Amino acid sequence: ERRFALDSPAGTHAVDALGGGQYRVAMGVPAFEPAKVPLAGFVQGPRTAIACPRPAGDGAQVLTFEWDGRRWLFDGSFQALGVRDAESATAAVTDAVLQRGR
Repeated sequence: ERRFALDSPAGTHAVDALGGGQYRVAMGVPAFEPAKVPLAGFVQGPRTAIACPRPAGDGAQVLTFEWDGRRWLFDGSFQALGVRDAESATAAVTDAVLQRGR
């Protein structure tokens, strides 16, 4: 087992490499304040994406995942600067899922 740090918009997280392509990330305690709850989500087939407001108010962080039949696997993350509300967040997550699924 190997441990390293991963920086994200939410802070630095400890990651354990478990071997065999498996990782465990210490994400901390969930925050349920309205400003920290995802703005939007979209699912199509085995793919999903969620948009979460960035702490500095500079758009949203879009996180994508893929279902492997047992669990959701993290597939990527990007900053969507143009996200300011639920409508623009819905467009960002829909595009992320549909484009990756092609």
